[in-house]
Amino acid sequence: MIAWNSVLPAAIELLPAITVRVTTLIAIAWCLEFALRRVNPRWRILLWRMTAVCMPMVVVLTTLAPAISWRVLPLTNPETAREVKGIQYKEVQGDDGIATRTDLNATVVQAFPRRTTSDSSSLEAVPIERAPEAEVPLTIPANQVDRREAVEIVSRPFPWQACALYTWIGGALAMLLRTALGFRQLARIVAQSKSAPASVRAVASEFAGIQGIHRVIDVRESAATVAPCTVGIFCPVVLLPPVMCRDDECQDARPTLAHELSHLVGHDLIWNVILEIITAVWWLHPLAWKIRIAHADACDQRCDAVAVELTTGAEAYGRLLAQVALTAARVTPAVALPMARTPHILRRIALLSTGLGRARLRRNRAFIVGLILVCSAMLLGTTAIDYRLADAAPANDQPASVANTSPEEETPTQSLAQLSGRVTDKSNSGIADVRVMLTGTLRSGDKIAHYETNTDKEGRYAFTGITNNDTYRLRVKSDRWVGPTWNDAPQLQLSPMSSAVRDLQLAPACVVRVRVVDDSGRSISGANVYVRNVAVDRESYSTMVRTDRDGWAVIGGIPPSDSDYLFGVWSAGFGPSKNQLRVADVRQDVESTLVLKAGRELQGIATCANGAPAVGWSISALPSWWTFSGRPAGATIGPSGEFTLTHVTHEDYNISVGVPTGGGMTREVPVMTNQQLLSAEKPLLLKLNLPSPKSTGAIAGKLIFSGSRPRRGVSVSAMNEDKRTSRGDAFVAPGSTEFRISPLIPGRYRVEVTSPEIETITFNHVVAPKDDWEIPVEVRGQLRLTGRVIDDVGQTVQDFRIRVVKVGHLRGPWYVQPTNWRQVTDPAGKFEVDVVGPGIYQVSVLADGWALASSEPLNTDELPTEPIAFQLVRGVTLQGTVVDDAGQPIDGAVVAPQSASPQVLPQHERGFVGDELAVGTVGGKFKLAALPTGKEVLRVTHPDYLPTITEEFELNRDTQLPAIVLRRGATVHGTVYNNAGKPRSGLTVQFHDKYAYSGKDDAQAGLLASVVTDHEGRYETNRLPERLCYVHLEPEWDQDGVVRTAILPVIGKEQTLDLGGPGGIRGKLLVNGVPQANVRLQLSGESAHFGVFRAFTQTNADGEFVFSRPPAGARVLWYQTGDRRSN
Repeated sequence: MIAWNSVLPAAIELLPAITVRVTTLIAIAWCLEFALRRVNPRWRILLWRMTAVCMPMVVVLTTLAPAISWRVLPLTNPETAREVKGIQYKEVQGDDGIATRTDLNATVVQAFPRRTTSDSSSLEAVPIERAPEAEVPLTIPANQVDRREAVEIVSRPFPWQACALYTWIGGALAMLLRTALGFRQLARIVAQSKSAPASVRAVASEFAGIQGIHRVIDVRESAATVAPCTVGIFCPVVLLPPVMCRDDECQDARPTLAHELSHLVGHDLIWNVILEIITAVWWLHPLAWKIRIAHADACDQRCDAVAVELTTGAEAYGRLLAQVALTAARVTPAVALPMARTPHILRRIALLSTGLGRARLRRNRAFIVGLILVCSAMLLGTTAIDYRLADAAPANDQPASVANTSPEEETPTQSLAQLSGRVTDKSNSGIADVRVMLTGTLRSGDKIAHYETNTDKEGRYAFTGITNNDTYRLRVKSDRWVGPTWNDAPQLQLSPMSSAVRDLQLAPACVVRVRVVDDSGRSISGANVYVRNVAVDRESYSTMVRTDRDGWAVIGGIPPSDSDYLFGVWSAGFGPSKNQLRVADVRQDVESTLVLKAGRELQGIATCANGAPAVGWSISALPSWWTFSGRPAGATIGPSGEFTLTHVTHEDYNISVGVPTGGGMTREVPVMTNQQLLSAEKPLLLKLNLPSPKSTGAIAGKLIFSGSRPRRGVSVSAMNEDKRTSRGDAFVAPGSTEFRISPLIPGRYRVEVTSPEIETITFNHVVAPKDDWEIPVEVRGQLRLTGRVIDDVGQTVQDFRIRVVKVGHLRGPWYVQPTNWRQVTDPAGKFEVDVVGPGIYQVSVLADGWALASSEPLNTDELPTEPIAFQLVRGVTLQGTVVDDAGQPIDGAVVAPQSASPQVLPQHERGFVGDELAVGTVGGKFKLAALPTGKEVLRVTHPDYLPTITEEFELNRDTQLPAIVLRRGATVHGTVYNNAGKPRSGLTVQFHDKYAYSGKDDAQAGLLASVVTDHEGRYETNRLPERLCYVHLEPEWDQDGVVRTAILPVIGKEQTLDLGGPGGIRGKLLVNGVPQANVRLQLSGESAHFGVFRAFTQTNADGEFVFSRPPAGARVLWYQTGDRRSN
């Protein structure tokens, strides 16, 4: 419990010193504010943000021991010196018979509050002037300090400092309440607003892409807003007055949105709220009243410059500012950022023509200036002025002081951390300065717990202050070392009481330096450089980095790979460009240059199935090689269906249309693939096989939660009951309640509300369009399995790992249960793990030195009331050797036991998933320790040999197996072509033992080989068995041309298998005599979803199509209806 009786007096004593220091800091800031009025406003933004950082820093440092003390002789002034009669003590007999006594009468001159110096472990002796008859104080041993008994205290002055402190606190609370009411008022205004027209939202998306904002911005129309403003910190909303939303040409909305989005780029909203809180806390200080306004004015000047550069000229923008300022009669809450305020508007208009604010501050200069300000604040906060009497005795002549009995503060160490560990290389040497990140899974509001720290010089790290009982992912970030991906990151179950230890061993990484230039060789800053491995596992490495002012981007942490890495780059004003590199040597950095070309503009017209324009939608054109998650913003479709694609180059393009689905989200629908746009007819005519915006509606409403609020969000989906080609989805994020599913053709729909935390709710015969629909939802909460782990003698096991596998489904959506291992450190040996919904689950427990233990299948409808008990046993050891068909030992083979697999697949002969507890062979030998007793199967794999699965055998004791023989496989090579007859690079070709599977794990178990085509589209594999192998491209649905076929390999004979080729089948698709434009076609067998062979293509604007040389045979031509590939 906090001892307020000691805290408040200390605060009262420190109040004058805090006030003086903060006043000095703010005064200096205001002087700099006036001096910087005629320069780039970004300097003033930096000034006030650093002031906001330094003010609490000065307050905190003032409460600590001073690092620098200036000793000054005081003036003889009766107003600055006050006499305090010393406390008189009488003798007190201690338990040990030792008596202590002190009799002090002292006059002390006090100026600033006295603080203990940082280099002393005891209270500093106070200089005193003694009366002639005073006795020398006796030294009081530290262990007897508490035995003193005060008998008299006299002469207390009027407590004006206490009154000032209490007044200050009361006013600050009132001002903070005013700020909170402002937030509430804004929330009410946002709730009463409506979504802005599609044309306005399209403009917002355009400027968001230009300014580098990668999230969807919510733009809303509000009658309560006279001036445009941006509100919200975590989910920002741009509010526009109705008059700006009625203009179809968006003449006023374009510069307005450019201005408001600039606030988001500069994080102005967050700093606006921080400065508002500081103003509220320092409400009694006149110099603090206008801090937020000064910062907001500087931000507005910067946003004005950006808006003028991106849209209209200075004169037109100045007229808009004046108009907005004149009509802004109402007061906007302080926590919002309105576009224009009447004060200072003339100065802002006058500065438009100067262009101040367009240029960004150089990072090194801004860093140096910020460092100077922080160091100055630290100096101000750690400096004390001590007044001493002229005849004060030297320190070595002072009487002994009373020992300080308060313990020293302990810094957070690994022994006190909830999670600690060491990051090392393969030689167990510590790696310094590695960024270690810990991320939770549960949301608290719209936040997820996230912690970061750096390793010290010995590679150690520690996390303290963990407040949520949650499952966390542990990741690292370093340019020179490879860290785990999100999917592979260790998962740890932690709580405030945890004391887990997790060491990480990292492998060296490659570093690539990419320079981005235009075709004249000039560097391009701010370009987005994307990187991914071209292999099928795209999660193995994928990132994005922006170029610096010299056009360089340094991409580190790249795992060495035998597969190429694809580097793609785009920047505003240029067409995308790529380079494909082999990055395999960690000893040498790779440098590459990417040249961007401006390209040309291409006009087009997009119409829907009924001939109406697709107004408000967007058209995206990206090179066919672009497979990154990020992408530039699309071109907005105008009222007559017109659109303009900018910076088109001489490459094959894929075109898609972005259909708004509500909530600021869009659905991308493919339209054309592998098209040479510059050689296409002008204008480009896109006939979309979709209903027009005016012919569709929406199902919208609100979820009314009871019980509690869901922490993982809720999905709302609608499926047309009459025409199953029309469907839509909406996701209600945690903390939200509203949903909107669009566009939907009018008709009857089946609507489902699903989440892992609720029972599925289904509504039939819901007629669309439908608005203001309120759906009651009872939140059950996350289903959870609990357990306790003990050893073979009943003692608690505190450190272990758990894994949960879903082995059966009961009802509701088929959510996938993660099968990753999670580390648990608990003094009681207990664990809790969430599951994705009603089903049958199996829990496995693994601890060092103990055999894996698994539970019986658990039905979530019949869970036990007590935690599941796991008793671990030591297990047995299995040893063996792996050799080739000549009897020579094979190094580097991977031996995996079936007993540790999360899933055994009976449809595959002794097949199972994963390499859990697998070991590698050294000299051909392997050893698997702590295996459970019972039936066992081993799978042995090696890059140069065929996979081998042993026969099932009994394992009841330590066992030595006979040698396991691996054999060479058959060789197949070929080339992959698209429908234009061009080779395709960077595509993954997979060989399987079946042509259809029941899921991802099933397909992984049946995978025989996987290779990636090189830059000429060629591939080769030499590890195929002599059996019918089913070949397909991955991902299959995103490709065109031949994507699926089969071959019977023969060991000892090289075979060629091309997928597609020059030439092929040409035709024209007509339905009831009408050509079908931009329709996806499939050439396959009697089934549209299953079969050995499959090829895809797309019709052009006249319904014409071509398939790239499919193999001979009887085929069925299928065509897609609607915007879903499954139709």
